[in-house]
Amino acid sequence: MFATLQAQESGWQNPNLREEHHIASDTIKLNSFGILNEKFQVLDEHGNSIPSSDYTKDLIRNEVYLHSIYQGLPIKIQYYINPQLAKSFIAKRDSSLIVSNNQKVDEFHQINPQKILQKNDFFKGLNSRGSLVRGIRFGNNQSGSVQSSLDLELSGNLSDDITIKAAISDNNVPIETDGYTQKLQDFDRVYIELANKTSKVRAGHIDINHTDDYYNRFSQKVTGLQLSTHLENEQSTTDIFATGSVTRGEFKEIDFIGQDGNQGPYRLTGQNNELYVIVLSGSEKVFIDGVQLTRGETNDYVINYNTGEITFTTNRLITSNTRIHVEYLYNSRNYSQIFLYGGIRHQRDRFKIAGHFYSQSDSKNSTLGSDLSDEEKQILADAGNDRSRMYSVSAVLTDYDSNKILYRKETENGATIFVYSTNPEDELYQVTFTYLGTNQGNYRSINATQNGKVYEYVAPIAGIPQGDYEPIKQLVAPKKSQVYTINTKYDFKKNGFIQFDGGLSNNDFNLFSSLDDENNVGLAGRLLAQKEFQINQFKIAPTAEIDFMNQNYYTVEGIRNVEFARDFNIAQEYLGLRQLLAKAGFDSDWKNKLKTSYRLTYLDYRNYYQGVKNELNAQFVTEKDEWKANINQLSTKATDQDSKYIRYDVDGKHKMGKQFWIGSRFYGEDNDRLIHETETKSPLSFKYNEVQIKGG
Repeated sequence: MFATLQAQESGWQNPNLREEHHIASDTIKLNSFGILNEKFQVLDEHGNSIPSSDYTKDLIRNEVYLHSIYQGLPIKIQYYINPQLAKSFIAKRDSSLIVSNNQKVDEFHQINPQKILQKNDFFKGLNSRGSLVRGIRFGNNQSGSVQSSLDLELSGNLSDDITIKAAISDNNVPIETDGYTQKLQDFDRVYIELANKTSKVRAGHIDINHTDDYYNRFSQKVTGLQLSTHLENEQSTTDIFATGSVTRGEFKEIDFIGQDGNQGPYRLTGQNNELYVIVLSGSEKVFIDGVQLTRGETNDYVINYNTGEITFTTNRLITSNTRIHVEYLYNSRNYSQIFLYGGIRHQRDRFKIAGHFYSQSDSKNSTLGSDLSDEEKQILADAGNDRSRMYSVSAVLTDYDSNKILYRKETENGATIFVYSTNPEDELYQVTFTYLGTNQGNYRSINATQNGKVYEYVAPIAGIPQGDYEPIKQLVAPKKSQVYTINTKYDFKKNGFIQFDGGLSNNDFNLFSSLDDENNVGLAGRLLAQKEFQINQFKIAPTAEIDFMNQNYYTVEGIRNVEFARDFNIAQEYLGLRQLLAKAGFDSDWKNKLKTSYRLTYLDYRNYYQGVKNELNAQFVTEKDEWKANINQLSTKATDQDSKYIRYDVDGKHKMGKQFWIGSRFYGEDNDRLIHETETKSPLSFKYNEVQIKGG
């Protein structure tokens, strides 16, 4: 229970704030001069901030250049001006003090050139800024070295029709920027962009954030070429775009539970449990209990991209009940990857249709690390999609070398083991050990005065391994992921729409093997409809949705929200089973004071799981009251367990007088799971309630 006091002065607005409403186009001309770069933001029609990666601004020309995906949509631009710079005429002295002098000025000599040469400046109209650094580094324990860096930005017009924007930033230190602030400055970022009124070409580093496709949302940082064009006539508009590139990162998401009193660092790993990965700067999304966090020392967390470690600030205290979900791109160095992405969007009157393709494929004959031997390729060919079979023996017979950590073979209890040896007379092997997890292997790391780790064998007890490592090497199979999607939407004449989304995926998780290829292709489809009705001051909008995915449909970054599995008491989104999701409900609004929303949801995984969820949300707002409530009830039946899950949250406040308010909140959860095999409650069952009283 707690109480808070707060006071706020209202009614004042900064006179230098400007707001402009526009219909998005390729180039938007702003109406004011002297615009400040700080707190400049572009908002969509819902008031959400548009990422700065989707637009650029030229404050000298007072222009904003938007990404083509926002063409034709209403937007709002907010910024502040410097009132002195906003004047149309600026002078250091008062011009009224200037006195005219009409007397003839003495002329000592006069030059009359016979011919005046016209100088054409190719770079006229271009704005540039940057720096070039050359330096020498030396110290007590290192030799002298030369350091260099270049940071150059160009923007402006090459001609009346063509604009250019370029950035060249090259540092000879191959690192990612630190993630200790909310805004980042990228290292080694190079691109050039040419555009006219209808088309755009960009080469170099490209950030893709594809969020308007239901069955294939993804973010990616690539290096390549991007083409886009916008076609428009009186009746329709069409956008066409394509990107071909080499990818800079591979997507990974992890879930883990925090530790009491441990704010971090928590280490991020790779797809194949690599312990040391480089995370691409700005690619991460961090969630705690389903709520996305903000990066920065004064916000929620900081991240070291070069070591892949996250540390949470004191604004987010971590306990053993904290659910942490992280999505990120990391620098994968297994195979060369080719990335292709493109699509077409067309709109005519009230009808919209769009199609997209996505392809990311490893080059199995172009490894970035050590080449695979014929024996290792055969292991992959025999493994199919089973990653537990993608291991090879890591011991290689070698000659004695005092600078290497070598092992000899011995037999113990009928098993061949490796023992550390410095005897040149032994038959010696160079062995690679792989971390498998606690009590998953028969070797452990020991302290030894060597250049590297030394591992020793630990005998199992009662058949349970006592170590964490095994003398094996995990093989990484090249893979291919392709997704083709279609989206259509038809708006009714009055307050309603019907929408269809479809997807086809082709995922081969082992290009060396033809086994399990019958599971590569998957289909998905969704039909959604909504219609709004109004009776006097009451509005109601019934909605219905049916969503189908067969067991083989798969996308790299998933489809559902991060809390989907928890909402339905399942282990994860993809269970390798046919999935059917159906929803029905309504949204209502009475006098813009009472807003309610209800959804009845049915989820079915074939021959395994069935769940029914009821969800009710309500919000009541008047001049003195502000209340909201959420009630969520779930019942599930599965082959291994049944469950009943209830969540509730009621929060509100009442204004007392002109300055003070008092409020309360009551929320809790009751998750009851029954295991069929033992007819007992699952250890994952829990229940809690919390009451808060607050004021200010």
